[in-house]
Amino acid sequence: MSTSDSDSRMPAVLRPLAIHDLDADQSPRHSQNLDAEKLLKAVMAQGSDRDIGSYIARYREISGRDLDLIGVPSDPTILEKIVWPLISAKVSYCLGHYIACIAMCGLVGEMWAILLYELKATPEMLDKLSVSKFEEKGQQRRIEELRKAGLVKEELVQHLKIIAGVRRRYLHFLTSKHGQLQSDARKVYASAVAVVSHVALHLQPGSFAFSIDPDVFRFVKGK
Repeated sequence: MSTSDSDSRMPAVLRPLAIHDLDADQSPRHSQNLDAEKLLKAVMAQGSDRDIGSYIARYREISGRDLDLIGVPSDPTILEKIVWPLISAKVSYCLGHYIACIAMCGLVGEMWAILLYELKATPEMLDKLSVSKFEEKGQQRRIEELRKAGLVKEELVQHLKIIAGVRRRYLHFLTSKHGQLQSDARKVYASAVAVVSHVALHLQPGSFAFSIDPDVFRFVKGK
């Protein structure tokens, strides 16, 4: 049985996982002399604008007063589970890796919900639903548990739902279209910053003193 050339060919991307500037010459001398701008372009997302100006422009899109944190407690759990992943989400956005940004914001939302339950749940609540059992629930169930127990304000419920909903659409459905991917990543990042701000430091109006949620303070000092 014969086939035409068009029937027996297909387009392919060769070695998609390679960073070719690193593979070109693996000697230490070559690595030390690599051009930093060239490497930055190499790790930016395919299909995005891959230049320094575009990186800076994307950084500015998700930076500014409403998208910043003055400070956070230097606590391993808060830093490793919430703050560093949020920074990874921001860097991913700057590099044009919008799916990675959404995924990391999803992680932030889930870790924040679990931490909030640990911080705010009363002993009676913990007798009925331990932190470990709360962790085992899906994020939608966690959000409802927090709301039902009155541990979270409606504004934060909405932010958590935005994060979970967008994450689910892009990370669980092969047929999900990417036409609004960049704007969705921005929206999710803004919601992630909004929830994390509730475990962060805040400048008190009219002074140079900082304030923090008392439950967060007790959590950190208790360690």
